[in-house]
Amino acid sequence: MSKTTVCVFLDVDLSETEENSKYEKIITDQLIIELENSGFNVLQRKRMEEVLADSGLNRQELVSGANIIPLARQLGADLAFSGFYRVENKMLLLQIKCYNVAQEVLLGAVLKTGRLNLSVYNLINRVVGEILPRIRVIKKPVNEIAAVRDQVRKITLLSPDMDMTVSLAGERRVGRVSSIAGWCCPLSPSKLAAS
Repeated sequence: MSKTTVCVFLDVDLSETEENSKYEKIITDQLIIELENSGFNVLQRKRMEEVLADSGLNRQELVSGANIIPLARQLGADLAFSGFYRVENKMLLLQIKCYNVAQEVLLGAVLKTGRLNLSVYNLINRVVGEILPRIRVIKKPVNEIAAVRDQVRKITLLSPDMDMTVSLAGERRVGRVSSIAGWCCPLSPSKLAAS
């Protein structure tokens, strides 16, 4: 099975001054290391920056999933991570979000605060540790999953009972066992769902 491909959009600095912008690289690099150590294939930053430059989005717009999901799809990623941080009074507020690209859904978000010192690495580790269990990778878009469900046309039940009549709630008879091998009936999702 191939590794899940993820892209990490640089954490956006929402601090009031630019003096804390240096933490952007530290936080992003540490997040990438944590994800790689967890078995993910993280896309190269250079490739992401090229797609980002072509998009015309500014840094603040990277906080929105509606903006990063199309970029992640363009990059061929299964998951997209984004987030922001803010530094105030030597405290760090950090949020990381993870999106399933094919499903276009937010899988999880974690918001943490911590002191702005070497413990920032532990903070990032805790954030990743909380968000990883929430990640489910479904690579098919929602409409493709619905199409697969609609393609099921029959159900086969195995039974040793020859000529057994099969009934479902609200139906008099939906089928009959015609051989030891089993019984087949057309699938009617609305009828089966009601039973």
